[in-house]
Amino acid sequence: PKSAYSSVCARVGDVSVIISLARTQDKIDLLRTVSVSAKIPMIQFHFYPWMPPGPFKMNMIMPTTFDNYIGLVQPSSVFQYSIVDIFPQMNISTQLTVLSDDIYNVAYDSWKASFDSLGVPMRYMQMATNPSRIRAQLNSLRNQAKTIVFVAKTENIERFIIEVGSRGRKEEEAMFVLGPDITPFKCDDCLSAKMFWIRPYSTNAVQDIREYQEFINKNEINTDIDYTI
Repeated sequence: PKSAYSSVCARVGDVSVIISLARTQDKIDLLRTVSVSAKIPMIQFHFYPWMPPGPFKMNMIMPTTFDNYIGLVQPSSVFQYSIVDIFPQMNISTQLTVLSDDIYNVAYDSWKASFDSLGVPMRYMQMATNPSRIRAQLNSLRNQAKTIVFVAKTENIERFIIEVGSRGRKEEEAMFVLGPDITPFKCDDCLSAKMFWIRPYSTNAVQDIREYQEFINKNEINTDIDYTI
């Protein structure tokens, strides 16, 4: 509306850059129009799910005469794409049980939409984090959860896996870890933890992982334990 345009224009007189956190298309378009008219550079943060080949699902094409525009997508949104990219290739047809802690802010739950889009039954549960509650949760999941996905901090996963090992693990059970926490997984009591880890590493981490794999082989660490990368 013209009144909204006038109201925004009145506030940007001494502004050197517009940083937009607008989420709806009409608000984004309004700020875009103001930035073009006032010739003020604009940075737009995008909060919706990202997927290739293009960086934006919305039509965010700026006029060719206005180059001072940057669109930023949250790294977490890009990382979430691994859900719809990887899990369909796992041939999972039964229910997915997602155990999560407070690794993400309670208001940030768009990652659930990515899981919901997989087309398989979903169940979301708060992850237990102390031994007695973990054992109780494992008992409730027994014979009910063949595929478990942890969206949690590494330290809480460590506690959980220790209890999994103490009760015995079924071969048909599959466990996945998905989250931004890249701290090392340490579990001296876990002789064999068959889990799939999906983590956001920087591109130069590929060489680091390769060197770590060579270290494991050279020192025969994988001889006594089932540890592969």
